[in-house]
Amino acid sequence: MVADHDDRLWPEIRLAVPSDLAPILAVDHIGTDSDRHEQVETAIRQGHCWMGLSDGRVVGYLVADTSFYGHPFVWLVVVAAPFRRLGVATALIRHVESLFPNRKLFTSTNESNSASRRLMERLGFERSGWIDNLDDADPEIIYVKRLASE
Repeated sequence: MVADHDDRLWPEIRLAVPSDLAPILAVDHIGTDSDRHEQVETAIRQGHCWMGLSDGRVVGYLVADTSFYGHPFVWLVVVAAPFRRLGVATALIRHVESLFPNRKLFTSTNESNSASRRLMERLGFERSGWIDNLDDADPEIIYVKRLASE
């Protein structure tokens, strides 16, 4: 990782390969969940998972694809606990933004996840709607960021 002007740390980012599955899941507090394991394994196999590395160690990962009505969508961002609030999630999201210039990028988070909501707002995402009933009494907030030049 290197420090940027905000004294945040920015990881090296690369596309994950199948041999990265175990180290990726090791940073995820629910990575042992079989559904999450399968979701991440499929994303890696399909080339939809990027990971952040510091000194060769996985510090976070992101899953994104274009299956949301044909638009790029960030489905999952996970940062290892010791590396949270150091810019890892920002670096991962910025990397995905660079892959989809001149597009709209979507993501979502639970209303109860205030840290994720603050991150989305800080990165220039705006609320686009919500979905009730995915998690009881905790709506899923949909965000969009217009990457196209206007």
